[in-house]
Amino acid sequence: MPPTSNSCGPMVLPIPRKGVYDSATTDVAQDVRALCKATPEVRLCAVAIGWTFFSTARLPRAGFWSLVIPASKRLLRTMASGVRALLPEAYASSVEVFDHPAKGRCLRSLVQRQPGDVVLREDAIATAPDLRFERIEGRVVHFIEHECFHCSGSLAGACAWPCEEGCDFTFCSPACGARHAEVHRAECAYVDALVALGARECVEASRLLLASRVAAASADAEQGQRVALLEGSCAALKAQAGVLVAAFERIEAAASAPDFVQADEGFELEPCMVQAEMLCKVQVNCLSLPGPAFRSVSALLSGASLCAHSCRPNCHVAHEGAGVVALRAVAPIAPGEEITISYLGDLGGSGEDRRAELARTRFFACTCERCGSASEAERWDSAPKERREVLARASHEVLVEREMELMKDLTDLLGGSPDAVALQAGRVAWRTLRAQFHVDDEIREILVALEPLFEACLPLYHPIKAQMYLEHARILATHGGDEVEFLRCCTAAQANADICFGPESVEAETMKEAMISGQTEQDFRAAVW
Repeated sequence: MPPTSNSCGPMVLPIPRKGVYDSATTDVAQDVRALCKATPEVRLCAVAIGWTFFSTARLPRAGFWSLVIPASKRLLRTMASGVRALLPEAYASSVEVFDHPAKGRCLRSLVQRQPGDVVLREDAIATAPDLRFERIEGRVVHFIEHECFHCSGSLAGACAWPCEEGCDFTFCSPACGARHAEVHRAECAYVDALVALGARECVEASRLLLASRVAAASADAEQGQRVALLEGSCAALKAQAGVLVAAFERIEAAASAPDFVQADEGFELEPCMVQAEMLCKVQVNCLSLPGPAFRSVSALLSGASLCAHSCRPNCHVAHEGAGVVALRAVAPIAPGEEITISYLGDLGGSGEDRRAELARTRFFACTCERCGSASEAERWDSAPKERREVLARASHEVLVEREMELMKDLTDLLGGSPDAVALQAGRVAWRTLRAQFHVDDEIREILVALEPLFEACLPLYHPIKAQMYLEHARILATHGGDEVEFLRCCTAAQANADICFGPESVEAETMKEAMISGQTEQDFRAAVW
């Protein structure tokens, strides 16, 4: 009896003696032909079985190819269409998925891109806000002041809509609340329990909520296919992150327990879907995006999640609100060039620090061009042990103990060798002095010293550069600085915001308003705007 077309189990086919062409040959050919019409996995088996049979039978290979070539074409088309499902159709001709021998699935551009171009725009499979909370009088009180709890859109200027179940979470509009009402009714009961569970297992609560939302989104066939194609199974992580996977498994067991949350009277809750395997996918693929007011939003994306990491990326991931994410080029990208983003929040650290953070959070050793550069190691990572020790001590004393006498140690480090230690010292000094009054002259000196360091370690355009140039322009306007320098800083600040986020984005508009409101010279305003 021929094996069924949907069978993936062991297949036993009659293999005739070498050189013998009898009725068994016809039976096998029919079986292979039937298998070639089945699912992709079975077609692959059919190709292998057909090759084994026809080679053993010493038959003309034309018979083999007449069966296998059509099946192989169908197999490749099916596999390609599955991978293409990770990308929006609008970008099928400009971006493609390819298999990198060391990194797995990655993205590359098929066309020339310039800074500011949108390489890819897509809707996130799911997003989750930063679940900041405090316990006040024994009750968990959440502080999500800027973003919608479900779509992660901005609440600024929106018609905020409170949860009808009476929790602390807010939606950006009645329409958003109605659209997510069914999902939120279940979440509303167990979010506090997820927060406590994450704290106990040392896992971010927003990751647990995101995994739960992805599981709910997977009920849709299209979304389920996108999630299934993302890499990151438990087996792949166990070798490198066994402790974390064990915590994920404990979380799954706890969340699925009947007493995880108390059901409302007369209302049966659905099980909380926080599977260990889904947490692994979220851990490997989710991105931390800048949300409203520069708050962090966790998102799982099918396209952007394929981008490999680089310590000098050519794209920036911009969250446009309501779960819409855009990949924007921050450097020229040639046709055929790989599309890269940064998984790190801080690209200014030494190569050793960057690789250690990636190994801790993403479980891989970075081998990007910057990390493999001998000149980078010699210049940026060459700080002697004494400089690193002074940085650690002075940073702690200034930031934690508020010992401002050690600020001079930080400025001395900033004025020394142009390396990662100098950058970190300058950033600590900048952050500390911004909270002080009447220190603009000191901040200006720090910003002047920081500019070449940021240019050395960051991409051509970056949000931190926008903040630096904006601060410098404000000080120049307030204290009547050089007009040419002021215009240069204003232009650079706006260019970095426009290219990283888009000229019509909230961030770009906020940047423009901040520059206008911070200026005192009317002719400066007229010159720029």
